[in-house]
Amino acid sequence: MQLHEKWRPKTLDAVVGQDAAVRKCRALLANGAGGQAFFVSGPSGGGKSTIAHILAETIADGDCIVEIAGDDLTVDRLRKFLEDSELLGLIGSAKTGWAMIVNETHGIRADVIRRLLVVLGDKPIRKHVCWIFTTTTEGADLFGDKIDAAPFLSRCQEISLTNQGLCAAFAEHVQRIARAEGLDGQPLTEYVKLARKCQSNCRAMLQAVAASELKGEDDAS
Repeated sequence: MQLHEKWRPKTLDAVVGQDAAVRKCRALLANGAGGQAFFVSGPSGGGKSTIAHILAETIADGDCIVEIAGDDLTVDRLRKFLEDSELLGLIGSAKTGWAMIVNETHGIRADVIRRLLVVLGDKPIRKHVCWIFTTTTEGADLFGDKIDAAPFLSRCQEISLTNQGLCAAFAEHVQRIARAEGLDGQPLTEYVKLARKCQSNCRAMLQAVAASELKGEDDAS
């Protein structure tokens, strides 16, 4: 298991550097994740997948969380999820909800988007189901010239992650992980340099730390 997967925050309290997004998540979760569609946008390695999984896990157990890339989502796969999510009595499950996480939402095909507009908008989303869409692309450019993004976005609760002020926060976070893994031998200033080099991409930072150790290098930057 890679470091970014092993150390992925499990709660909103543990999310690093995204205070505004965390506050919005808490507000949106006041009545539970069920019956909602979330659109999480922001920089690569900034915490989109982390927040998506936290949202999903408030309603669904692992076996009832479907994760898929946008360009792999078909109408048939969408239909299968809808059929499966109709099963409310989940044997051996502590929760009774279903969640679909669609990463790289900008890759969804036009025919699937049209079907999603029906699923998300023609009638209320079932209370035991939530949808989470993530992407680095936001606003009117979301689907390029494939289809107008406005109707889709209007059906979602938007959560925007920042790319500002992450350098110091991610440097401290990655140093803590490196020390816990026995990979640390560098001062915080070197992790700040690494954060800048990786453009505050936490996943890339952790991959760089692990690769440096495997190569027997001393400099994690």
